[in-house]
Amino acid sequence: MNEQTALYLANADRDLGEARTIMAAGVARQAARLSYLAQFHAAQALIFERTGKFAKTHKGVRTLFHQLAKAETTLDQRLASNLTAAYHFKEAVDYEVGDEANIAPAEAAAAISAAEHFIAEIKRVLSLP
Repeated sequence: MNEQTALYLANADRDLGEARTIMAAGVARQAARLSYLAQFHAAQALIFERTGKFAKTHKGVRTLFHQLAKAETTLDQRLASNLTAAYHFKEAVDYEVGDEANIAPAEAAAAISAAEHFIAEIKRVLSLP
């Protein structure tokens, strides 16, 4: 595994750990947002490992990840749609106001579970020969 790929995965693990900590403190909105960022960094890891490209924007990562997910036959194909769905948490926290920005604790807990699965799947695929 490339050093840059390992750094992306370390960022994903860090974000996931912070999401768990913040969720335990009862801050569901930020926990959900960090769950997305964990998936974002894991997606960057796969993109870099497979293409050598530095995908930096959220749209760029989602687009390239969707393309790679189609080609990666050993990858859980739901991950691409999960990444897109998780982006809506970031979008809600960063840009929406009022009730649109509310994220229920159950939604945040589900987002954390989805991020755990996402990261585990990326690590599994990257460890294959």
